[in-house]
Parts: sequence; C-alpha cells; structure tokens
Amino acid sequence: MINPAQPTSAALAFAGVTYKRAPRPLHFREFLKVPESRRHMAMRTLLYQVLSRAFGDRAAVGSDQFVYFRGDDPRRCLAPDAFVRLGATNENFATWKTWERGAPDLAVEIVSQVNRRNDLKLQEYAELGVRELIWFDQEAEVGARLRVWDRHEGDLVERVIEEDRTPSIVLGGTWFIGPSPIDPVSLRLLDAGGQLLLSSEEYEAMAREDAARAREDEAKARERAAQALKRVAELEAELARARQ
Repeated sequence: MINPAQPTSAALAFAGVTYKRAPRPLHFREFLKVPESRRHMAMRTLLYQVLSRAFGDRAAVGSDQFVYFRGDDPRRCLAPDAFVRLGATNENFATWKTWERGAPDLAVEIVSQVNRRNDLKLQEYAELGVRELIWFDQEAEVGARLRVWDRHEGDLVERVIEEDRTPSIVLGGTWFIGPSPIDPVSLRLLDAGGQLLLSSEEYEAMAREDAARAREDEAKARERAAQALKRVAELEAELARARQ
C-alpha cells in the first residue's frame, strides 16, 4: 500500500495534491489478430485507397483500426473496414479515440466469413456516433448487397435502397455495386459529378495507359511526319525531272 504521506511520482505532477494509491492505467490495445480472407483484404484495401485519394486532404481515413468510444472502458470499441472523419488531419494514428478526435462521420463494414456469423453492431455504431453506416455483402442477392443506415435523432435508421445504388450523404457522392480490378462485385463510389473515384492502383494503371497512348500517338505522328517528308522529296524529284 502506498503511504499517503509519501506522494507517488504521479501525485507530484499535481501541485501539493497526494493520493492513497497509484492510478490504474487503462490499456487500449492497438491490434488483434483476426482471420481475414484475401478477398476481404483486397476489397478493404481498395476502399481505403479510394477514400484516401479522394478525401485524404480534408479528412482522416482509417481502416481496420480500433475505434474507441468510451474513455473509461477499453471493451467499448469497433474496428470498421473503413472510416472517415471530415475536417480532421489525415495523420498516422494507431487507434482512434472519439473523446480525443471526435466520432467518425462515416463507417463501412464489409461482410466476411468472420462477421457474417455475428449481427451488425448497430447499437454500438449508434453509440459511436457515426452519421452514415455502410454494410456491403458480396455474397448477398442482387438488391441486398448494399445496406445503409443514417443517423436521425440519435438513432441509426436504415434506408430503402433500389438497384444497389444510393447517395452518400456524408461524402456527397453515390455508392453503388460495380466491377473493380479485383472483383466484378465491388463497393464503388462516384463523386458529386458522377465520376468514378479510383484507387491508387487504378489511378496508376490509368496513368500508365495514358503514357503508353501518348507514346503511341507520338510515334504515329513521327511516322506521318517522315512519310510527309518522303512525299515532299518525291515531288521535288519529279519536278526536277520535269524541268529537265
């Protein structure tokens, strides 16, 4: 037992205040090994890249990291496959604590064999404070692969969605189910102007295609120029012969 007459180092940090015991620090773990299929990892990575490229300059973006929403209880946490906090700095962080950084505006859950066995934690997400919750299930039937809840009066209320397509109220674009380089059934996002938001890999592939197309056009232009010069030379030769 700590002698109240002999302050701990922690007590000394508070001018003149002593305590009967040392504080018991809470441990907020940074990771937990959970099985993840390659397909799930690829889809999660695709979504993280899309959100980071599109919103990383004006929002914090996370993926598969613990999001804690009770400062006095480390058990109260979630680990969305992706989440976005608008207006926050997109710096490196091991975990997200809502009492320090605020609640994410958007969270995405990609259904896997692990979480398919569990109910969607709507109550926890409501307590977390998200404004838009996305639920994507590649294995579901057409029309049921995309589900979205919005926050109204403190409650998460599920939308009516038709044709696997619905607006993103938080991000200002449109969620839809469509093809990607990794899977013909993927969660995709359009921007407010209707343009597909690309992942880093898609953007780099498009850049390579554009560069290759530019090189091809340049080669064709050189070939046309050479042919034109050759034709000019032929015409000059014909003119010279005619003058003779």
